[in-house]
Amino acid sequence: MFPSFFYAVPWRDAATVLTRLKQIGVPYRVDQKEDGIVVFLFPDVPVRLYGLIRKLFGSDGKSLT
Repeated sequence: MFPSFFYAVPWRDAATVLTRLKQIGVPYRVDQKEDGIVVFLFPDVPVRLYGLIRKLFGSDGKSLT
């Protein structure tokens, strides 16, 4: 998977996000950063799927390109 955008969330929110992403069925990768931050990386996805991801996180993802 080649990631194209990401979201960073506090560790305390990661379990909730993981559960919801599994329900949606979206491809993702998880990286943990220092200071309790978890980064969710996503490949290019169809617009409908991006809308669900955006709704989950409440904002647009940050681009890696």
